[in-house]
Amino acid sequence: MCKKIKILNLSSHLGIGGSEIQLRLVSLSLSQKKYEMAILIYNNSDHFVFNDELRKKGIKIYQSNFNNSLLKLIHTLYVIITFKPKIIHSWNSYINPIAYFLGKLFFVKKIIGSVRGSPKNEFIRYKSWRKKLYLLGNNIVVNSNEIIKELKEIGLKTNNAIYIPNLIEESKKSDNKTKENYIKEYKISKNDFVFVNVGNYRKEKNQKFLIEIINYLSHSISNIKCLIVGQTIAGQENVYYELCNLIDKYGLQEKVILTGFIKDTASIIDLADIYIHTSISEGTSNALLEAMQLGKCIVTTEIGGAKDLIIQNENGIILPCNNLNENLDVINFSNKLIELFHNKTLRESLGKNANIFIKENFKHSNIICLYDKIYN
Repeated sequence: MCKKIKILNLSSHLGIGGSEIQLRLVSLSLSQKKYEMAILIYNNSDHFVFNDELRKKGIKIYQSNFNNSLLKLIHTLYVIITFKPKIIHSWNSYINPIAYFLGKLFFVKKIIGSVRGSPKNEFIRYKSWRKKLYLLGNNIVVNSNEIIKELKEIGLKTNNAIYIPNLIEESKKSDNKTKENYIKEYKISKNDFVFVNVGNYRKEKNQKFLIEIINYLSHSISNIKCLIVGQTIAGQENVYYELCNLIDKYGLQEKVILTGFIKDTASIIDLADIYIHTSISEGTSNALLEAMQLGKCIVTTEIGGAKDLIIQNENGIILPCNNLNENLDVINFSNKLIELFHNKTLRESLGKNANIFIKENFKHSNIICLYDKIYN
């Protein structure tokens, strides 16, 4: 009988962020006969929604509850010594150097890193030698072709970079009863035109821009409702309060709702007439994929993985948003949204094509095969 391949995954959190969702889906999807998985978490999360589910599948979870960086490093050494992994996989770019150097120290056979956000934004403050540290490893997994392009643009070699699309949870469906509960909770009437945005409350998600758009639209469309789904992030707590202040400034309390954390995002996305994505820095958005899978009409900023997903005017709309002229961007976005508001046929066509695109290009088994390939 062949020994299982031991994989130690390193992750900042195990909450509801994009990287953590992908780590969970990959861990649950890989063959338990072939792999023995463990996850080492470095920080607490307000919503540990995956721990019990992963443990039930036999996946070991180690938690490094130390504020001191040296103690976290020592704990990582302890986990490597006791678990004895054949592979170390870092799921956050800033953990990549730790995975590489400790993996080399203990003769781990394969070391895999990740870059899942925009390198231009993540690495912009680093000197050239330090940037290179984040790409050390046998392979670097990226979740959009745009990331590889950006790595080249900032002068980094990409020989070991491998594009693996994000997994989509095939079993995740919208639930009618849950939808009805959301409709009651957020006081959505049958005549309301609903926008939905899913993303933790952080600067990169650019949700202030979304509120500016809703304010502009509210002067010509009276029956709009915008649900912004997410949670505050450590170190960026001020973003939530800035969003609240902007809502109060424009008197949009009845039109824009910050829902906070919601586990069942599928049911709330399914309320959308238009799913609007306003990020200014991102790899591939899990929420954007989920909205496409649900057949929603998509309007997104021209960032990262959106370029891999959206065929302009066929399965969605991509609009530039460079923050050089916010007023112009607000007007451009709003005019396109007004056009879609008046054209239900176009919205339905874009949504239908988005769903077809996901079915054809994001097959679960194909993506898991790519992970099998790098792990072997």
